[in-house]
Amino acid sequence: VLVSIQSMVLVQDPIFNEPGVERQRGTPEGQTQAALFNQCVQYKTLLHGVLEPLTNPPPHFRSVVVTHFSARREFVLRQARKWREEATKFWTSPPPMPQMLCASIFHENPPPLSAWDAIVSSLETELAKLPPFVPPPRVEQAPGAAAAALPGP
Repeated sequence: VLVSIQSMVLVQDPIFNEPGVERQRGTPEGQTQAALFNQCVQYKTLLHGVLEPLTNPPPHFRSVVVTHFSARREFVLRQARKWREEATKFWTSPPPMPQMLCASIFHENPPPLSAWDAIVSSLETELAKLPPFVPPPRVEQAPGAAAAALPGP
């Protein structure tokens, strides 16, 4: 199952694994579809994978969520702003076919720029509420401890 996920989902353009789309790989229409599909995935990632855990972390993992997003705050904001900027090219003159494809997979149209602006603004607000990241104290090992743990020749 893990190999299937790695080879079909965690790839540059997962849209080409959808039935009927794979033969458009390398075509201008295929590139447009891939870019818009990725935009939908990116938006959903920010919404469900970042903003939801920030605003409503699972109770037993709250400290992990806070520590993670405190440490990765700047990266998350840079990535969200980059994805929002990339979204602008589809909303100057959105192509209809990729919108239909995105809607058929996600059961909704791709997010408009106002939705991107709202999610980036919400992320900025929520990430600003987090405490500064403080790295955990370093645990020093006794001299020779690491060598003793290694198997012999």
